[in-house]
Amino acid sequence: MRLVCSEGLLGFEDIHDYELVQAEEPGPFVWLKAVDCDCDLSFIVVEPGLFWEDYLPEVPNNELETIGVDSISDAKVYVIVTVTHDPLWATGNCFAPIVVNEESGRMRQVLLRESDYPLKAYLFPEQVRSRKAGVVGAGSNSAQR
Repeated sequence: MRLVCSEGLLGFEDIHDYELVQAEEPGPFVWLKAVDCDCDLSFIVVEPGLFWEDYLPEVPNNELETIGVDSISDAKVYVIVTVTHDPLWATGNCFAPIVVNEESGRMRQVLLRESDYPLKAYLFPEQVRSRKAGVVGAGSNSAQR
């Protein structure tokens, strides 16, 4: 899916055209790749509800209007994932989600300044990160993050 981010993403304000590409491995992660630029820029993104079922960002209406949706329920939300040397310690940027209008292909990264969502939220609970439990037992319980 081709996407246009008129303001660009944080730190990459000059890059406006992206596409969502399925990862080679099956799973919830997709690539957000910059296109039509002289760079090799890609981000791993994921739908946050898969890891944090209580993640319900309150995006201001003026932010939603910029991509042409009336409600957050009319948009698709992604968070950028950062993977360290150990994937079990991967984090998601819940403070600055990417909001996408799938019909028009417009997207915007939104800063949730009035929230307490973290910039780095662990995808997996402490028991999994410390290898005291397996990934299969990892529920979406944000209190453990």
